[in-house]
Amino acid sequence: MSLAVAGTQETPEMRPCQKFEGHTSWVMGVIHLPDKQQIMTSSLDRSLRVWNLQSGKQIWNDWGDGGSIIVLSPDGQKVVSGSRGLKLW
Repeated sequence: MSLAVAGTQETPEMRPCQKFEGHTSWVMGVIHLPDKQQIMTSSLDRSLRVWNLQSGKQIWNDWGDGGSIIVLSPDGQKVVSGSRGLKLW
């Protein structure tokens, strides 16, 4: 019995299309905001940051309220963040 060998096909090289730099420790969470133009990140450096997806630029940050969790509410209107305690945004 012989096995059929599928033809090999080159896969396009994957390259990042944007870099988001600013956190000084591990990023623990990322949420895509409802406007589809921004993401919010949470890091062990205890910061929350909002980034513009097109430019990669940071457009908002808050120190001391980030951590290991970030969750977007089902209606997309609120965010919960924190590690030892939680904060509702």
